[in-house]
Amino acid sequence: MNKKLLTISIPTWNRAEFLKVALEELRSQLDGPLSDFVNVLVSDNCSTDNTAKIIDQFMSSGLDIQYIRNESNLGWGRNFQQCISEAETDHVLLLSDDDVLVDDSISRVIDLIQKHKDVGVICLKPYGFDNDFDIERPNRRNRETIETWVDAGKFLERISLEFTLLSCCVINTSRIGKTKYIELSETSNFLHLFYILDSLFSHTENIYIDEYLVASKRNNSVNYEFSEIFVREFWSILDSFRTKGLTPEVRQRVQDKLLITYYPFYFQDVRKNFKKDVLICIENCDKTFGSNKYYKFWAKPILIWPSFIAQIWGLFVILIGRIKGGEFEKLVWKIRLKLRIR
Repeated sequence: MNKKLLTISIPTWNRAEFLKVALEELRSQLDGPLSDFVNVLVSDNCSTDNTAKIIDQFMSSGLDIQYIRNESNLGWGRNFQQCISEAETDHVLLLSDDDVLVDDSISRVIDLIQKHKDVGVICLKPYGFDNDFDIERPNRRNRETIETWVDAGKFLERISLEFTLLSCCVINTSRIGKTKYIELSETSNFLHLFYILDSLFSHTENIYIDEYLVASKRNNSVNYEFSEIFVREFWSILDSFRTKGLTPEVRQRVQDKLLITYYPFYFQDVRKNFKKDVLICIENCDKTFGSNKYYKFWAKPILIWPSFIAQIWGLFVILIGRIKGGEFEKLVWKIRLKLRIR
């Protein structure tokens, strides 16, 4: 049998029906020689639904699954860490239980691992879906989609809109080990980012696949205060890598890019749907972004201007941000689906 090259580790808790969809797609891709290269691991955080039954059904049908059922709920950080620690291969992809690896994504990853012996991170491009991940997948492009980056800082800029999503990155743990950040699993909401950042700065090249290969279920996250995690904690993690390769210039460019393309959408969401969190959001953002011009004059008005004007401004900056972030294609495709135009 060929040597295993990749472990797809799925942390799960009480999402049996979503997990079933993810495993069905994995089974369709691993029904053949590709299974010789891939391990599937499911770390069940003491689910009380029929997760165990679903796993048993897939194992009975021939899908080889390493199934770990925790005796108690460890919390998501420790469960994420277990998914990394228990992986039998250097390369690990943490797959959220409600996300789906589509089409030939696994074979693409295996091919890249075989051809690029010192690749740190392989980032797969995601898209959101509401109901049917196949129908809602944006159009493919008839062009070269593999980008190889030897400058880790520029690669981080390239993937900055995606790499917080759990399911996007294949991580090479060969130089950092699988337990380096185990002590952070008790407290960090972004444990996987430590492994991603360490891996991309520890290897000679990283790869981005500019093709929609990860379908991410929209509006399916647990409740949290956005700015506490995606502003305060996120930038604290990035700053911890200043001595490991993250230069001030790269940090600034990543921050500018996210303020233009990423944060406005979520600021508007906070303003509209979580009004009690607006003051917390402003406080965390003021401390983190300070006098950054893209914060003060582009994103912050969504949080502080009168409601109606802020909404209009928010729609404008979100549209411009999507275009500048290269997501206009996804926006157009989503509108077409809404209008049922094919």
